Amino acid sequence: VEIIRAAAASTTSYVASSDFVVQPHHKQFGLQLNITKGDATSFEWYLEGKDEDGNYARLTSSSVSAGTATHSLLANTIAASGLATDEKIFDPYERYAYARYRCQFKRTGGTGTDSVEIVVRKAVF
Repeated sequence: VEIIRAAAASTTSYVASSDFVVQPHHKQFGLQLNITKGDATSFEWYLEGKDEDGNYARLTSSSVSAGTATHSLLANTIAASGLATDEKIFDPYERYAYARYRCQFKRTGGTGTDSVEIVVRKAVF
């Protein structure tokens, strides 16, 4: 378990976590978002991989229809209305080609009474 963003007030602009490393023996990893809900409307986050030159690339998702793959920027949104006051959300990922990653997080709506801590959990199989 590694804290990549200490508990802090959420903002309406994306804020990057610290980088974290996923070693080759980690087959999967996940982000645990520890949210203390205030008056936000929703929360949004996405993951970026970091290449050897220090550049970040946002991860994508894809769907295939009739042999054509369509790619979209991978983003996650959760409505605040369904969350408990203190909520833990787990977002699992397979290991990608990158060794280093970071998470970008923001809230929509509200006045900043929400708080979030981001933890990464790594699995070995």
